[in-house]
Amino acid sequence: MKKCTGRYVTTWEGCPLNSFKDIIGHGEIISLLAGALKGGRVSHAYLFSGPGGVGKTTTAMAFVKSLLCSEPQGGGACGLCRSCRQFESGNHPDLHYIMPDGATIKISQVRQLHEGVSLRPFQSTRQIFIISGAHSMTREAANSFLKVLEEPPAGVVFILISDNPQSLLSTISSRCQQVNFRPLSDQEIRTGLQRLKGISEEQSGLPSALAGGSLGQALELLENDTERNQVTSLLDKLDRAAATEVTFLAGELAGQEVNFQRFMDMLMLWYRDILMCKKGMTNLIVNRDHAHIINAKAHQLSVHRIIKNMKVVEQTKTKLAFRANTRLALEGLFFSLAGINDKEDLVQVGFFAPN
Repeated sequence: MKKCTGRYVTTWEGCPLNSFKDIIGHGEIISLLAGALKGGRVSHAYLFSGPGGVGKTTTAMAFVKSLLCSEPQGGGACGLCRSCRQFESGNHPDLHYIMPDGATIKISQVRQLHEGVSLRPFQSTRQIFIISGAHSMTREAANSFLKVLEEPPAGVVFILISDNPQSLLSTISSRCQQVNFRPLSDQEIRTGLQRLKGISEEQSGLPSALAGGSLGQALELLENDTERNQVTSLLDKLDRAAATEVTFLAGELAGQEVNFQRFMDMLMLWYRDILMCKKGMTNLIVNRDHAHIINAKAHQLSVHRIIKNMKVVEQTKTKLAFRANTRLALEGLFFSLAGINDKEDLVQVGFFAPN
């Protein structure tokens, strides 16, 4: 089988994965894997499943490094032996990494896997095959993989990684040891951001609040503030917008490539900060770098109006999740946030026919 040299993950945000102690959260999973290593109870196949960005691949690679290490220490890799050095260079001969070719893992890739499985390990006691995005195997590829999974050669370990395990053949899932990853807690994400990026507790607040339990998502948010700037700019424009302008803003945003679920989460967090400020709990504000704007909005809006806006944002998020017309959903939201409910205003933009 052709090796995937230099394509697998050997660091996380520049931090070497020498042992399980480098993993953020997932204590029970780490104990399970470390115990299997120490006790010689390594399964022939694992299915690492859970939401994206929570650490499945990171944990898998730390586990693999320990499996291949010639002198493991305390259930983790030593980081010094020849095997560890090869792993860190992305060129270990007994580690093979399969990922989707385009949208799917194809039968040709699984045939290569069959070839690799038939060979003895080059230098370790094991051969490791990681299948990332395992749920994207075509039906033909999945049936072919099932054959080798049913009768794996000695010393072969498969690690399947999936954000959508329900799409895997049940006959594949049932032959793997299940390792289910949960979303990380807010504090775990904060800790991860501070450790990986050297930022303060305060700076880690916003991305951790919006990340939905995903450290990968939080890191992306930390690096890219575009969406938050879109939210603040939008709210500023809605403060001064007439009905026709609201319609234009909705159409403009609907035509852009936007993660609308995350956009709604940012809007919700914004109004939540305004509510906290309104109630005098300014220590709980997440968008602290915009505290002056939040304070001004808190003086402008009543508690009733703030809560009403939050409800409309949540309703719009649900509509968009169920594939509602994006432009119409945004128009309804923006009219509500702008406080434009007068029938005369809505007649101007065609929401109602004049009497």
